[in-house]
Amino acid sequence: MAFIVSNLQHVLAFLLYLLVTIAMTWPGVTRLSTALIGRIGGDNYEHVWYLWWIGQVVFDSAGTLINIPVLNYPAGAHVPLNLTHSPTLLIPAIAARLTSPVIAYNLTILMLPTLNAISMYFLALEMTKRRSASIVAGLLFGYSAYLFGHLQAGHLSQVSMIGLPLFVLAFIRLTNRPNWKYAFATGLCAFIAASHPSHVAYMIVPTTCVLIASKPIRLSYTKFAPYIVTAALTAIIMLAPFYAPLIGTYDSITTQAAELGGSQSKSMDLASFITPPPDNPWLPSILRPAALRSVATADETHGYLGFIAIALATIGWKTQGRQVSKWIILAAAATLLSLGPLLRLSGTHLHLLVDGSHHPIQLPYAFLSQIPILNWSRTPARFASTLHFVLAILAAYGVAALLSRIRRRNWQHLVTVAICALALAERLITWPFPSTPTWQTPALITLGDQIADRAVLNIPSSFTSNARALYGQTVHQLPIIGGRVFRGGPEDELNQRFLDASLRNTPVHDIITQPSKSDRIALLSAHKVGAILQHHMAETYHPEQRDFLISILGDPHSASLVESLFLVPDKFHELAHPTYAIDPYDWHPPELWATNPARWFSDQGLIYIYSPQESKGHLQLTTIPGHQLHRVQVAINDDTLTTLIVGDWVTYNTPDTTLSAGLNTVTFTDLDGAELLWGDLRCSGGTQIAGPFSTTLSCDPHVKGKRLISIALQSIAWHPSPNSPPMARFGDELILDDVTWPSGTKVGDTLELTVIARTTKGIGDDLTFFTHLLNDDGSLLSQWDSAPLRGQFNTSSWQANQQLGFRFAVPIPQDSPPGTYRVALGWYKTSTGIRLPITASTHDDPDNVLEVGSVLLREHP
Repeated sequence: MAFIVSNLQHVLAFLLYLLVTIAMTWPGVTRLSTALIGRIGGDNYEHVWYLWWIGQVVFDSAGTLINIPVLNYPAGAHVPLNLTHSPTLLIPAIAARLTSPVIAYNLTILMLPTLNAISMYFLALEMTKRRSASIVAGLLFGYSAYLFGHLQAGHLSQVSMIGLPLFVLAFIRLTNRPNWKYAFATGLCAFIAASHPSHVAYMIVPTTCVLIASKPIRLSYTKFAPYIVTAALTAIIMLAPFYAPLIGTYDSITTQAAELGGSQSKSMDLASFITPPPDNPWLPSILRPAALRSVATADETHGYLGFIAIALATIGWKTQGRQVSKWIILAAAATLLSLGPLLRLSGTHLHLLVDGSHHPIQLPYAFLSQIPILNWSRTPARFASTLHFVLAILAAYGVAALLSRIRRRNWQHLVTVAICALALAERLITWPFPSTPTWQTPALITLGDQIADRAVLNIPSSFTSNARALYGQTVHQLPIIGGRVFRGGPEDELNQRFLDASLRNTPVHDIITQPSKSDRIALLSAHKVGAILQHHMAETYHPEQRDFLISILGDPHSASLVESLFLVPDKFHELAHPTYAIDPYDWHPPELWATNPARWFSDQGLIYIYSPQESKGHLQLTTIPGHQLHRVQVAINDDTLTTLIVGDWVTYNTPDTTLSAGLNTVTFTDLDGAELLWGDLRCSGGTQIAGPFSTTLSCDPHVKGKRLISIALQSIAWHPSPNSPPMARFGDELILDDVTWPSGTKVGDTLELTVIARTTKGIGDDLTFFTHLLNDDGSLLSQWDSAPLRGQFNTSSWQANQQLGFRFAVPIPQDSPPGTYRVALGWYKTSTGIRLPITASTHDDPDNVLEVGSVLLREHP
């Protein structure tokens, strides 16, 4: 009878938690099939997709959890990190197959806080032997502001914390009564606790360390060791299939984590622990600005612990003393690490004044994040999951101590209800809970009937478009171009970004040659695109792009508030030449410099070249400098070709390389960082480094304000032919690629020359470049000697595999007799005057002076 009563009480506790979940996520339960519980812009669409894809893998053998052929079509996407989330989502995926992905997702959202709470309930019951205390502990753990921040973002695997209390419960029983049953149970619960990769580092490892350290004598017994080893091996063996594939992608995951960054914004603010959530319906409006400053990222950094929970935990600490010391240590460590690399208070980083300078206060996480594997994480705020876990344990002891002082049972129940109500009320992050429409649009419902054996392109390229594309695929079930999931690589969206850039109404005259209408359709056909979904609510949506699509594809097949559907004809011509597109987000609008447009970029600029076949050749481009010198690295498909030292307005040819058949990316990266430019540079007539511009430019003197720029580029083109042989080699470190000048000039004017040179290795000395104008008898008419770029570039900073272009003007004396003069040049060491030796096959080089041609001097009229 006692067994039945006990189990009935457990069921009632579960039902209580379920009712609380329904209330806190209201009105989500009323929209199970028409809306997703959670805010718009979270990861809910992505998790709906994943529930659908697991079903495709398990029931239809459509691919694997790692290799996903229906994304980034036709290449597919390789995402090993997917595996680490799949154990938590397997049962919801089966439910999705029986109902729908939307319903299964919503039911999972409703069940996870409930299961988190009931698992903590069982642990607290084991520790305190008081059911009322256990009820409170479950509520504090399952309904923390931190957890509901993740819940509103749709982080299913992150919200699943069922395993941690069960793991601790099994471990405690194992240490108290060692046997094989508890050993296997501990390993199994550790596997369940690892529902998200961050849980291993942020929850399981620190908790295990504290548990082991708290029982050093018992764990030293030889007879106990096999059980601990068995538990560890059980967990490792079960986790291995899901984590082993990550070993081969360690470098790429580490690089991507560094690129994503965010460890500062995804750290807890010290004030957030005692500041209620800014959207709590009970929060006085006067306190809301302070609350907003304490929450840097609404999904990650709701740190509020709750005054009720803090008070109860304090009572538990005071009454239990040494029995809970291990939990106090764990709470302190989790709190400190959740603050991230730098200490922040109420939205402001705190500084120390050292030797008259302010330095941000660094915290232990800054050093911990340097450890391999831990450097993958960029979300130190997730240590708060462990903090709330400990808080619930301490609060359970506090409730037990508090209720033990109340003799009347009715009063005990009343106090318990009051504690639960107040704790939940103060922890609400928002109410009613937000939801995201599913929008079963006509386009999604009928799309599968419109095209066959072709893919869907979702544009524009943005977070919202990607989320809607993933959700849409669960409806139309066609392959899509792009589709990025769970930290998939940027290459998974490359084709999508290229096609998006190609389907824009860009200027006819630009820094690249624009594709024709038929070329754009041929590009779509080459990528097997049968339909285009343009998402109107995407962050980067512009009606002009919709108008452009209409101009090349005709009116939309269907349209709604959220999207337009365009069908792509299946008849097309084959591309016969490279096709270009410019990334729409990297570049400033074009400006006319002389007769050709130019575009500025800041820090990095990207263009795309689609080649119908493999092509060997080189890039040609013209650079326009800002006020400062910039070293710009040029790479094709992430392989560095050269580094351009840009200080002048000159034309470069990159070293010979090969374009792959298909899509190629050309990346220009400013190694020195962008500079601040005011107004229109064309109005200045020149720069200090380059000197006066070689031609008069039209400019807009009314352009005001500032902008960040690196350099401008113009006339970018691929030449399917090898470069001309270099003109000469100077010493063993310098190569002269080209030197140009006008065929003639007038007496009394100047002769302007442009030199393009490159290095084979670093230059260890400062060199001076010289140019001579020689008579037929070899006598000197005029000369110019200087370091490049008007003497402002020291060649000792010239590194290997870098190209430098510069202009200079040789003065022509007024009394020079007209006629033809030889042009000669060379380099010498500035400190000694010794000329660099010359190796040249087509030009004379007497006395290490290279003769490169002639110029005609005419009389001045």
